[in-house]
Amino acid sequence: MQCVAPGEFDGSVLRRDGPRGVLFKADWCGYCRAFEQQYAAAAAVDPAHLLVADLSDWDDPRWDDLDIVVVPTLVLFVGGTEVWRVDGVLGRGLRPDDLQALRARIAAA
Repeated sequence: MQCVAPGEFDGSVLRRDGPRGVLFKADWCGYCRAFEQQYAAAAAVDPAHLLVADLSDWDDPRWDDLDIVVVPTLVLFVGGTEVWRVDGVLGRGLRPDDLQALRARIAAA
Protein backbone atom coordinates (compact mmCIF):
# COMPACT_ATOMS: atom_id res chain seq x y z
CA MET A 1 0.00 0.00 0.00
CA GLN A 2 1.18 3.49 -0.73
CA CYS A 3 1.76 5.46 2.45
CA VAL A 4 0.92 9.17 2.29
CA ALA A 5 3.44 11.29 4.16
CA PRO A 6 2.40 14.44 6.07
CA GLY A 7 3.63 16.85 3.38
CA GLU A 8 1.75 15.04 0.61
CA PHE A 9 -1.69 16.05 1.85
CA ASP A 10 -1.25 19.42 0.19
CA GLY A 11 0.78 18.00 -2.66
CA SER A 12 0.73 15.73 -5.63
CA VAL A 13 -0.55 12.47 -4.15
CA LEU A 14 -4.05 13.56 -3.14
CA ARG A 15 -4.49 16.19 -5.84
CA ARG A 16 -4.19 13.75 -8.73
CA ASP A 17 -7.23 13.25 -10.92
CA GLY A 18 -9.76 10.93 -9.39
CA PRO A 19 -10.69 9.90 -5.88
CA ARG A 20 -8.27 8.75 -3.18
CA GLY A 21 -9.37 6.78 -0.14
CA VAL A 22 -7.05 7.02 2.85
CA LEU A 23 -6.97 4.78 5.90
CA PHE A 24 -5.63 6.73 8.88
CA LYS A 25 -4.12 4.23 11.31
CA ALA A 26 -1.58 3.86 14.09
CA ASP A 27 0.74 0.96 14.83
CA TRP A 28 -0.29 0.93 18.50
CA CYS A 29 -4.00 0.51 17.65
CA GLY A 30 -5.24 -3.08 17.69
CA TYR A 31 -8.41 -2.17 15.77
CA CYS A 32 -6.22 -0.56 13.09
CA ARG A 33 -4.11 -3.69 12.72
CA ALA A 34 -7.20 -5.86 12.35
CA PHE A 35 -8.86 -3.58 9.78
CA GLU A 36 -5.62 -2.95 7.89
CA GLN A 37 -5.56 -6.58 6.74
CA GLN A 38 -8.90 -6.14 4.93
CA TYR A 39 -7.85 -2.74 3.61
CA ALA A 40 -4.52 -4.10 2.31
CA ALA A 41 -6.36 -6.82 0.38
CA ALA A 42 -8.58 -4.19 -1.25
CA ALA A 43 -5.61 -1.91 -1.93
CA ALA A 44 -3.80 -4.75 -3.70
CA VAL A 45 -6.64 -4.76 -6.22
CA ASP A 46 -6.92 -0.95 -6.45
CA PRO A 47 -3.55 0.54 -5.39
CA ALA A 48 -4.08 3.86 -7.20
CA HIS A 49 -7.15 4.74 -5.16
CA LEU A 50 -6.55 3.20 -1.71
CA LEU A 51 -3.75 4.72 0.37
CA VAL A 52 -2.71 4.65 4.01
CA ALA A 53 -1.52 7.34 6.42
CA ASP A 54 0.35 6.29 9.56
CA LEU A 55 -0.51 8.45 12.58
CA SER A 56 1.50 6.43 15.11
CA ASP A 57 3.25 9.61 16.24
CA TRP A 58 0.99 11.74 18.48
CA ASP A 59 2.93 14.81 17.28
CA ASP A 60 1.94 14.20 13.63
CA PRO A 61 0.23 17.43 12.48
CA ARG A 62 -2.43 15.52 10.54
CA TRP A 63 -4.24 14.67 13.80
CA ASP A 64 -5.16 18.35 14.11
CA ASP A 65 -4.96 19.48 10.47
CA LEU A 66 -7.52 16.88 9.38
CA ASP A 67 -9.44 16.72 12.68
CA ILE A 68 -8.72 13.03 13.19
CA VAL A 69 -10.03 12.15 16.65
CA VAL A 70 -9.90 8.34 16.49
CA VAL A 71 -8.09 5.72 14.48
CA PRO A 72 -8.86 3.89 12.36
CA THR A 73 -10.60 6.48 10.20
CA LEU A 74 -11.41 6.29 6.48
CA VAL A 75 -11.47 9.49 4.43
CA LEU A 76 -12.26 9.97 0.75
CA PHE A 77 -10.50 12.86 -1.01
CA VAL A 78 -11.36 14.13 -4.47
CA GLY A 79 -8.93 16.66 -5.90
CA GLY A 80 -7.33 16.98 -2.49
CA THR A 81 -10.59 17.89 -0.74
CA GLU A 82 -12.28 15.67 1.83
CA VAL A 83 -15.71 14.61 0.57
CA TRP A 84 -16.59 11.67 2.86
CA ARG A 85 -15.41 10.20 6.16
CA VAL A 86 -16.19 7.40 8.55
CA ASP A 87 -14.53 7.35 11.95
CA GLY A 88 -13.84 4.15 13.81
CA VAL A 89 -16.02 3.53 16.83
CA LEU A 90 -14.22 3.41 20.15
CA GLY A 91 -14.08 -0.17 21.32
CA ARG A 92 -14.92 -1.54 17.85
CA GLY A 93 -12.95 0.22 15.12
CA LEU A 94 -14.23 0.02 11.54
CA ARG A 95 -16.36 -2.70 9.94
CA PRO A 96 -16.09 -4.37 6.53
CA ASP A 97 -19.22 -2.41 5.54
CA ASP A 98 -17.24 0.81 6.00
CA LEU A 99 -14.65 -0.35 3.48
CA GLN A 100 -17.39 -1.39 1.07
CA ALA A 101 -18.96 2.08 1.40
CA LEU A 102 -15.63 3.72 0.62
CA ARG A 103 -15.07 1.54 -2.43
CA ALA A 104 -18.59 2.28 -3.70
CA ARG A 105 -17.97 6.02 -3.39
CA ILE A 106 -14.65 5.69 -5.22
CA ALA A 107 -16.38 3.80 -8.04
CA ALA A 108 -19.08 6.48 -8.27
CA ALA A 109 -16.68 9.43 -8.29
